[in-house]
Amino acid sequence: NGTAYYVMEYIDGNSLVEKVNRQGALSENEAVEYVKQVGNALDYIHQQRINHLDVKPVNIMIRKSDNKAILIDFGASKQYDEQGSQTSTTPVGIRYGYAPMEQYMPGGVNTFSPQTDIYALGATLYYLLTANTPPAPHQILTNGLIVPSHISTPLVKAIRQAMEQNKSKRPANISAFFFLLQINKIQINDGIKKLA
Repeated sequence: NGTAYYVMEYIDGNSLVEKVNRQGALSENEAVEYVKQVGNALDYIHQQRINHLDVKPVNIMIRKSDNKAILIDFGASKQYDEQGSQTSTTPVGIRYGYAPMEQYMPGGVNTFSPQTDIYALGATLYYLLTANTPPAPHQILTNGLIVPSHISTPLVKAIRQAMEQNKSKRPANISAFFFLLQINKIQINDGIKKLA
């Protein structure tokens, strides 16, 4: 009847929020492994000039069958043209603790910027390691970003740099963020398929 449908994969599992609520803060190895998997998904969409703009633990499902992290909810995503300008004017949602300063500003995500998703990925890592929602940007501007002392120095540095309030001071891409985490970029897993 002229109706459009789209089909999504059913993911049998739970979100990272549910996992942390159940078991508390994750170990560094486990948290970094999930961040690495989500980072690879972001790297793929960034190569297509797409920003997710809503990376947060509730939008990361852990598949029961293989313990893989799956990034979901592309409802706020924006695609950008070759010049880096947005191709839609859909409003951008703001998730407390995970949205960087530019998402609070009118026109703040009008141009393509992997750094916006990297901020949210760094905030997600903060949550996984502390079981606490990260502070909002205005709180970080006022008080700085306090990271608990039990977290290793490389991860503290990576989180702080990813959550820099000045976008130009954040890692420019996922590879640069992975370098801070002291991990090598892995091959994109089979859960990410090229759009036909």
